[in-house]
Amino acid sequence: IGVIAHEVGHIDGAHLAALRAEIERVQTGMMLTRLIGIAAAILSRNGAAVVAGDEPWLRTFLARRRQQESSADIAGLKYLTATGQSGRGMLETFERLGVENRAYGVNPYLLSHPTERTRIAHLKEQVLASPHYNAKDSPEFQSRHDLVRAKLRGFTIPAQDVFRLYPPDNKSLPARYARAIAANCSGNCSKAIGEIDALIKERPNNPYFWELKGHVYAKDGKFKDASGPLRQALKLMGNRSHLLRMELAKVIVEGGDLAQYDEAIRILEVSMDTRPDDIGGHRTLARAYAAKGRVAEADVAMAQANLAGGDRKQAVIFAQRAQRALPNGSRAWLKADDIIKTTPKSSY
Repeated sequence: IGVIAHEVGHIDGAHLAALRAEIERVQTGMMLTRLIGIAAAILSRNGAAVVAGDEPWLRTFLARRRQQESSADIAGLKYLTATGQSGRGMLETFERLGVENRAYGVNPYLLSHPTERTRIAHLKEQVLASPHYNAKDSPEFQSRHDLVRAKLRGFTIPAQDVFRLYPPDNKSLPARYARAIAANCSGNCSKAIGEIDALIKERPNNPYFWELKGHVYAKDGKFKDASGPLRQALKLMGNRSHLLRMELAKVIVEGGDLAQYDEAIRILEVSMDTRPDDIGGHRTLARAYAAKGRVAEADVAMAQANLAGGDRKQAVIFAQRAQRALPNGSRAWLKADDIIKTTPKSSY
């Protein structure tokens, strides 16, 4: 929570926009410095000249970055205080990072963040001054946090490590969730489904348990069984998850029921307009279009997939082929036209 508060401080302070402007200013200044140095060297009698290097510009840039980091720290603590939360966790997190990232013998003026000692000293003073220093996180917040940790571990570390961290005698919800993910079933997922159903029975409104059930069914090749749980997960999320929409569309297409392909196409058309860099999404959409006989639109989707993947030559080939079969000025025709006209000829 403290780290998120810090990052929100960056957003509220418009630091990203300021950073871009500062980078441009520094790049321009460094270029001018180098040009002046070259000119001075040419004009000097002995062919050499003292050139002010890039370091002054770099130091100025890094000083501003350190100011931004300190400002985000202060803003984060302000948000925590305003919401009645303790900054103790934020302080402990930065203290832990400080131990891990401590740079010995590094010039503090060449760091993008304040030195750990300075940063923690400032934070500690303000954290201790907060009227909410001893406030505890709510059980609901702690539960959500524990479930997130369990999910990350279940999907990203070896199964034997998951079972070591969450042994069978640990009957907590996060432990059971982690073990259900790590089961990594293949060919027969009945046991994993039983464990997930037990989680759903306990927390029927948790969309991530429904998501996991759909994921396990899809992994087992039971695509038709996967669609129901995924639809329920999306419903509980208010249809806001791009990744879940994509997974639902994929299981519909993989399921092979042409009667449901129109639903997959509707999902993908909306999602791909907001996530044009999703190569797999474009390819799935192309498959759905082709299966419904909409070949030219499938070519446009393949053009977009190749463009997102960096193959401009193939993108233009698909776009040109699509244009020849599409009504002039139609939505799909215009997409193909954009790809053709915005792709430099030198790249294909």
